[in-house]
Amino acid sequence: MRRVQGAVPRESPSGPAGGGPEGIRPSPLGQYGPLGEQEWKGLLRFQEELAQEWARVLSRWLRREVRVTVAGPPVAVRRARALWEQAGGAIYRWSVDGAAVLLIWPRVLMVQTLDALLGGLGVAAGPARPTTELEARVIRQISARLAYRLLRLEVQRLDRAVPPHELDVHPIGPDQVAARSRWFLIGLDVGWDTQRGPTGPGSQRLFLLLAPEWAIQVRAGLEGFARQGLGGEVEGLQDLARIRQRLQRHLEETPVTVRVVLGEARLTVRELLSLEPGDVLQLEQRVDQPLAVHVGDRPFFLGSPGEASGRLAVRLDAAWPGAEPLAQEALRREEEADGW
Repeated sequence: MRRVQGAVPRESPSGPAGGGPEGIRPSPLGQYGPLGEQEWKGLLRFQEELAQEWARVLSRWLRREVRVTVAGPPVAVRRARALWEQAGGAIYRWSVDGAAVLLIWPRVLMVQTLDALLGGLGVAAGPARPTTELEARVIRQISARLAYRLLRLEVQRLDRAVPPHELDVHPIGPDQVAARSRWFLIGLDVGWDTQRGPTGPGSQRLFLLLAPEWAIQVRAGLEGFARQGLGGEVEGLQDLARIRQRLQRHLEETPVTVRVVLGEARLTVRELLSLEPGDVLQLEQRVDQPLAVHVGDRPFFLGSPGEASGRLAVRLDAAWPGAEPLAQEALRREEEADGW
């Protein structure tokens, strides 16, 4: 297979008009894999589909049409920290099979996103203020969803095996990024009609950085995806069935939290503030009523308390009235999210 050396355009990661953060030096992708010609084409097509997937995610979160477009070809960079120093904001990290992924949110885009989530236009008119703990938690949840969509697209298009563990998407500081580390950089412009920043209307750029190990792990998949065509144009019914089976296996292996709700009580703020150790809190649940067993945030079973092997336990007595079976519920949610 012919190797493509120096195939990366030498423009700035921020695009021709953006000027680009200082200190970011593009270098040939051949140093990081290397990637062959077909693999390079597959990466170009993969980032286009990723932009479409992330547009769907952000549109649902912000309840408006969000456009996500690829800023240009991927660029190999050596100083990822300079991106954060230029844009501020936050860095989120996760890894799959030891291959690290970074997502850098510019501070202006974070403020615009939070404003849109609260029903605003998505405006960051003045100097960007620091985010609160609750706002940072929301951005982390959005980042986790974007990370999941990236992984699912890798499973669908690049034949990556579903990892046995859940993605751990967590914020990091710029000091936790090695000064001379190497990355694939994909720039994605995020915008909507009412979006406005300090310099006027216009989209803002998310930065996705993929470790060289990522490219090594999906090389075969990139080559195969390049031969298929953008959007899986030759994908048939058998391919769709295969993808659904993979998603089903992923759902079966994903850990979930099961909660047993003992009962609830409604208090006024005054009553809540007056509580002290030793007080008895009376619940609305009667002693002879079954307990609600929740999977995630929804009730699925009715149960009775008991003991097993010296630990508290709950016997599942019946399904929650009107609840779908767990497998059907999980598949239904995935199908709604994908538009199938």
